[in-house]
Amino acid sequence: MTVSEAIQKLANRTDLTRAETSDAMTQVMSGEATEVQIAGFLIALRTKGETVEEVAGAADASRAATRSLDRGVGSAAGVSRRRAGGGTVLQATSRLDANQQRTP
Repeated sequence: MTVSEAIQKLANRTDLTRAETSDAMTQVMSGEATEVQIAGFLIALRTKGETVEEVAGAADASRAATRSLDRGVGSAAGVSRRRAGGGTVLQATSRLDANQQRTP
């Protein structure tokens, strides 16, 4: 499903499936969607109200676009990149295991 198709469904207050949301978010994360499409998609999704399936589909796309970085035993970080408006946006994530403490 394209971002434009997803926007149309959301504008009609129709829930997206997990796969449909993942497809649309994959286009967003890869830079294929325009800034206007991204804004329209996110506003339509928020206006309708996100379902568990939609959030899971967005997480699937985000996870697929993320490269894992090994920072030692028990910890991992990821960085994903998308191009928007001629620039690049980096999104960093990190995970600490139960034995590690986050320092301020």
